[in-house]
Amino acid sequence: MVIRKLKIDDNAQLEELIEEIEVNLDNTTFWLPITPKSREHFWDDEWTCFLGAFEKNKLIGALGLFLNENEFGESKEYLEISDKRVAEYGRAMVSVSNRNKGVMSELSIELLKHAKEIGIKYVIATVHPQNIASQMVVKSLGFQKKGFVIKSEIYERDIMLLEIEDEK
Repeated sequence: MVIRKLKIDDNAQLEELIEEIEVNLDNTTFWLPITPKSREHFWDDEWTCFLGAFEKNKLIGALGLFLNENEFGESKEYLEISDKRVAEYGRAMVSVSNRNKGVMSELSIELLKHAKEIGIKYVIATVHPQNIASQMVVKSLGFQKKGFVIKSEIYERDIMLLEIEDEK
């Protein structure tokens, strides 16, 4: 498996993966709809960084680091974080045929390395309380549950936070 930053040339494969995820959801409230504004900024390095996992040049998993408060401002406010060095971990996707193989864990480790490299101090994740796979991954990475919210009136989310330690 090769993990690398996605490029605009990967857009067709990313959209195929998103569609696969959306049609195979066990619970439709596990996945927040992608707003047109978010989709418009998928390839804007000031807004979003997607990492992808590839097998034989086929995208099998992706994970985003969202750098713009349009994506996570509500959660940041809820957590009362005033620091500007904040990002959101999200849009975690693994193709159905590649689940339970450690793909998301490997993507997550690389994404958090990238977050640290660009100076992020706090990483927020919002996870449906019943999405056991996602809960297990973020907890294994050190995220701590800080609260619970309902987004857009139907999307239950645990708000999780990871503080990235500075090198001593």
